[in-house]
Amino acid sequence: MNIIEEIIYPVLQEFKEEEEFDYELSPELKIFGDGAYFDSITLVRFVIAVQDKISELTDKTLILATPQAMSRSNSPFRTVTTLSEYIDELLAEAK
Repeated sequence: MNIIEEIIYPVLQEFKEEEEFDYELSPELKIFGDGAYFDSITLVRFVIAVQDKISELTDKTLILATPQAMSRSNSPFRTVTTLSEYIDELLAEAK
């Protein structure tokens, strides 16, 4: 499964249209943090939408915003790539 193409980009596209964000979809797109498009409220909504998309496509329920994720020195929510790697890690653990 291509996590970026099948999960993250569709959700980002929905947010782009709903919120009228002016970003191009790319693996380097900053999701949260300095210079990113999402504030904390938008990030929460985005994470929930991504979790829903994961469940829809994989029949697995993942919780992305855990204390372990939040305590990492490098946030998994920084960019599309870091989020994809984090989701891949959680899906591997869920098997």
